[in-house]
Amino acid sequence: MPRQPDIYPVKDDVKTRIGWIFATSLFLGFGGCSSGNFAATPGVSVGQVADRNDRVSAAGGGSGFHVLYNFQDGTDGAVPVTGLIADTRGNLYGTATNDGGAGSCNVHCGSIFELSPPTSKDGRWNFTILYDFNGGKDGGLPAGNLTFGPDGSLFGTTNVGGGGYAKFGAGVLFQLKPSRHRWIEHVLHRFGRGNDGRNPHGGLVADNKGNLYGTTVNGGKYFGGTVYELSSSGTETVLYNFSGGEDGGLPIAGLTIDRAGRLYGTTEYGGYFDYYCQDGCGTVFEISPLIGSGDSWKYSVIHEFVGGDPGDGALPVDPLLLDRKGNLYGTTFVSQVYGGGTAFELTPARHKPWSETVLYRFPAYRGDAANPQAGFISDTAGNLYATSQNGGPAFKGDAFKLIPPATSGGAWTDAILYTFVSNKHGAIYPATNLVFGAAGLLYGTTPYGGTGNCLFIKTKGCGTVFQVSP
Repeated sequence: MPRQPDIYPVKDDVKTRIGWIFATSLFLGFGGCSSGNFAATPGVSVGQVADRNDRVSAAGGGSGFHVLYNFQDGTDGAVPVTGLIADTRGNLYGTATNDGGAGSCNVHCGSIFELSPPTSKDGRWNFTILYDFNGGKDGGLPAGNLTFGPDGSLFGTTNVGGGGYAKFGAGVLFQLKPSRHRWIEHVLHRFGRGNDGRNPHGGLVADNKGNLYGTTVNGGKYFGGTVYELSSSGTETVLYNFSGGEDGGLPIAGLTIDRAGRLYGTTEYGGYFDYYCQDGCGTVFEISPLIGSGDSWKYSVIHEFVGGDPGDGALPVDPLLLDRKGNLYGTTFVSQVYGGGTAFELTPARHKPWSETVLYRFPAYRGDAANPQAGFISDTAGNLYATSQNGGPAFKGDAFKLIPPATSGGAWTDAILYTFVSNKHGAIYPATNLVFGAAGLLYGTTPYGGTGNCLFIKTKGCGTVFQVSP
């Protein structure tokens, strides 16, 4: 019988999701990560050098970075645009968005995999495919993070498949359960019927009753995407329909949930419209159940991003991190017209609007992080960790951390943990959340790079799974 994962306890201050990257020439793939990350003791950072601006950066190939797995030829999946989740034994679980070994699948399928730590110091990680999608009624292009169920099963979504809408379908919500000799997929909901949402990208979060919550990037009553609930009994309910106006539109990232069942998320577009954001700069929203009102939910925009210079950034495509005090942390993809994005904090206040603080502005020049699409995770010291797709000297991305000031009101600083390089077989373009593993190391994926040779991305590699020291 397949081993059921031992699940890391979910901490209320670490609920995360991630952003997007081109997965194929036909579809946009959107990444994921764990809703069960845990705060770990920081490790030793990789070999660091100070650049001429006296900022801390890391040389590519530092000793704290290792590629654990290279996706090979498509039969094992390709383009892992979602993040990973980890169990207490250090096993990692994730999805590869494209290819896969199911039948004669080409591109529109994907796979779910497990990576197990080596049993000896110098051993290799063991890669196992748990499920191959067919791209039909069972779904295809898994683009959101996986979520553990209490019985060790895995819940997730696919971007297409399911049937019933257009050529490729509008996606499914599935459960993967361990059986005697293999893992078996159960489709719990097929999207796209009537005013239902279409194309779920952001993964799932769960409440203490077993209800699942997520977003769809398309569909709904106004075609601007939806927030939905799948109850523990299997009934799907659309909680909110986005219009693409001041309420926001295109909710690419998944949701964050607090102890009271309130949901928080971002929309890439909508909100504040100006010359720099002609489709809107994006929003942060809250949706909460109304006490005593049955199935009614209240939707509120708690922040609108403002483009321009200086502005506070635009186009948030990442999930939010929630700390114990109820503060939210996230990133924007761009800033200052053509800048490299921002890191921000939103603080609640009783009977007052949420207040925003820009923690860091990522400059669009060589050597720093730039255009982050991944959400943050945190450690016990309050450091924030993420990846950026376009950072580093070669603009191939980096893994970084933001360090809080020693005194209140001081400036946050950043440290580059690893710079992804463009040499032969190098992992490139990280765009997903990181996750802490059992040894206190950070783990993540890159959609391209590595030693693999896939049919439709021959020159870029099929993607990798990596580890880096915090």
